[in-house]
Amino acid sequence: MDLALTWKNGNADLVLQEEDLGLDRGLAPAIMVSLFSDRRRPEDERASSEMRGWWPDTEEDRHGSLLWLLQREKITNETLTKVRSWVEDALQWMLEDSIAESISVHVERDGVERVQVGVQLTRGSAQRWQHLWDGMEATLFEHGSVAVSVSFT
Repeated sequence: MDLALTWKNGNADLVLQEEDLGLDRGLAPAIMVSLFSDRRRPEDERASSEMRGWWPDTEEDRHGSLLWLLQREKITNETLTKVRSWVEDALQWMLEDSIAESISVHVERDGVERVQVGVQLTRGSAQRWQHLWDGMEATLFEHGSVAVSVSFT
């Protein structure tokens, strides 16, 4: 069970329920954190002083995604390939923990300064995670120059 998050104006916000923090039994909060928390730059790309990310991350155990790097990228075919890889990496833990059986990511350019990402998650076989899938509905997250739609099967 995670803290309930709502997506407003391109950012996640905690949900309050009768002066208490709300709880969420689904996958949406985990997906939001996975995609829109800033992952530290890889060691070989740390020429920039802007590394961001969670300070205890290691090369073996990383959290979040590199989608924040899209803010400075010109949108090219190479950029679209990077975005697909960043999204797949950010959600890889769901495959490793058998929460999802498969993750399909589709990326396309939407105008000059925007990228559309479609993520299709297929329910995993591990019984301990089945409750997370109950009631999941397609969701759209938009943040800056990226829009991510997530659907579930």
